[in-house]
Amino acid sequence: QGALDARREALCATSAVPIATHRADITDPDAVAAAFERAHADNGLVTILINNAGVAQSAPFGRTKRALWDAMLAINVTAAFTCTQVALPAMRAEGWGRVINIASTAGLQGYRYVSAYSAAKHALVGLTRSLALELADRPIAVNAVCPGPTDTPLLQEEIEANPDIITRMTRLIPFRRLGQPADMAAAISFLAGPDSDYITGQALSVSGGLTMV
Repeated sequence: QGALDARREALCATSAVPIATHRADITDPDAVAAAFERAHADNGLVTILINNAGVAQSAPFGRTKRALWDAMLAINVTAAFTCTQVALPAMRAEGWGRVINIASTAGLQGYRYVSAYSAAKHALVGLTRSLALELADRPIAVNAVCPGPTDTPLLQEEIEANPDIITRMTRLIPFRRLGQPADMAAAISFLAGPDSDYITGQALSVSGGLTMV
């Protein structure tokens, strides 16, 4: 909670928009529902949902344990399902909404040694497309952002274990650099704003050309 509060204070210092933070176990539907109730009480109805929680673990398929498989699906796709179900009534009440799922280029193509993660992200992209059709008459737009390798703490853990991974990754990226959090934030901001009113059901690759769909 301390990190969230510090981030909230930093954002409040540069924004006129009221900001509140709430912690919840997103694998617990009751905890998610309670968090949304608090959010509605603090800031009004939630009409923009960004499903950003994610975790990646790698293992050759033959050594992928059921616990790893279940964890990848629980956090990367089932949690998005839960949060979206809880958020949709407010969007329907307002007659407008945005659901933005943070998937991955691993949801657009396969990669070695991350079969469970890739399966979860493919499922998230499929959920995005199906739900976009179902909610198009509201109109509630549902889209996915699919980052390529991005300079985040999660990637830094991999770099510590495999120092040459950046060289191998950037060799595959046409722009020859890792993505930055700001690159992803710009795409998310666009999809959350009014300039994307006619866009739904899309999986936007933000990957420096790593994937082209």
